Amino acid sequence: MKSKLKDSLYLIALRLSSDHIGKLELVLSDKCLKILEDAVDLLNEILREYLDHNNYPDFIDGMEERIKVVIHEATFRTYFQNGKLNYREQELNHARRMFRPHKKKIQDRLGISLNDLVSICEFSEELFHKKWNDSHEFLHNKEFQEIAPLLADGSIKGEAFEELLSKLPDSFFDFVEGPHFSSTFQPSDFYERFLKTDIDIFCSLFAMELDEVNDFLFYSQKNPLEDKPIIKISKKEYIHVYQKQLPTALYNLLYRTLGKTESERNKLNLRRGKVVIENQVFNLFKSFFKKSKEYRFFQNYYIDGIHNEKDLLIISRYYAFVIECKASKMREPLRDMDKAYNRIKDDFNACIQKGYNQCREVESICWESNKIEIVNDNGRNKVEVKTDKLIDVFSIVVTLERFGPIQTNLGYLLKRDIESDPYPWSVCLDDLETFLRSLMLLKNNRVREFINFLTLREDLNEKLLAQDELDVCAMYLERRNQFESVASQHDFILTDPALQNFFDKLYFDKRLKFPQESV
Repeated sequence: MKSKLKDSLYLIALRLSSDHIGKLELVLSDKCLKILEDAVDLLNEILREYLDHNNYPDFIDGMEERIKVVIHEATFRTYFQNGKLNYREQELNHARRMFRPHKKKIQDRLGISLNDLVSICEFSEELFHKKWNDSHEFLHNKEFQEIAPLLADGSIKGEAFEELLSKLPDSFFDFVEGPHFSSTFQPSDFYERFLKTDIDIFCSLFAMELDEVNDFLFYSQKNPLEDKPIIKISKKEYIHVYQKQLPTALYNLLYRTLGKTESERNKLNLRRGKVVIENQVFNLFKSFFKKSKEYRFFQNYYIDGIHNEKDLLIISRYYAFVIECKASKMREPLRDMDKAYNRIKDDFNACIQKGYNQCREVESICWESNKIEIVNDNGRNKVEVKTDKLIDVFSIVVTLERFGPIQTNLGYLLKRDIESDPYPWSVCLDDLETFLRSLMLLKNNRVREFINFLTLREDLNEKLLAQDELDVCAMYLERRNQFESVASQHDFILTDPALQNFFDKLYFDKRLKFPQESV
């Protein structure tokens, strides 16, 4: 299986769409293993047909055409084989920030409040963890820890095996009988905290009936489990198929609910692109730089000589960070290479290239002038800032969505006026937050570390293949010597996708935290 998450969700939705009714008892046997192997082989055949048979010319001539193939292939696979790569609290905060001005309309249209929807999602996660811990209690049992290795190595058989097996704790046998127990719930589990009517509405919004899916077939189709990640398996019992998807499903539901008309969608998109992402980026950096008093912040500002408004400038005597925020979307890649490449390039130009061009205007003025005049607060506040002692100016383009390999390696598509100009750092909002909060957690001089990272990161463009920026950030934090070494090399670098486990460990150890905002 190429992507355990996507492939598993595809198989579940495919089964839900079938009207075939039957039962197959799976036990550990050669016959059942053969059934599972055949299913995996068939799935891989489907994926090969879809992912490996794109429309490429029979002969690819020239470096430019080969780069097009790399860009298309990497973007295509990243788009279709990845779920939402962020943390649950980040996704819930997205919903809070985006939709909190529309609380009354949400209540009117859905019959349930935004606060209750978010709170039920949070409680659902708490319930899952409690049930998971209860169902895995046997792992901490001393007898289990002593006996399980003896049973597992196969050296004990017959009556001796049966005798040892009988000594295992009851919780182990409960788990064997129902390994999915922690993913199940009944509406009554929520009644102590929430009204029954609200739970009924919640289940109707996010749970599907076993016979509800009837037109799902293709791997590239939108999976119905993305919008309804819960399945009703009996009159009183439900199962979370994709627990982490619930906050994303909530965000998508609220966007559909509040964007019934083109006018409503335009207002939502304007808020997402102009207010939500810009304020979040400002707050993140404000928190990050709060111990560095020498840095000054300018949000929604103008610089003398530039007529268009800029998003954020953070500047001290020696360093400046020019930051632009972009909320443009990455459209679904096409199969035909030429058409797909043009679409990918258009999306890149409308987002990352545009952000870089805006950053570059400010960066150039900072280098060319001994001082700049900054205007913000609708022209009410003019400040003169000296730039004659600047050591470095960093351009940062923050995107709301991930753009995959064309974002981690800007050498693929970014156009610069002069080849020797430094590359900006382009990063999606969630990855930026994860990295900055990790620096705040782990480093005494967080700003110096950030400057060092940005300096080295510039040199990784044109020689990097990474699906996710957090792979690169984790390499910097966990394998500094390797990071510095590859930054100075000319060889092409393929990052280790397991590097992201560095952040997951911080998160599951409850060290890396994302403060929850109010509704």
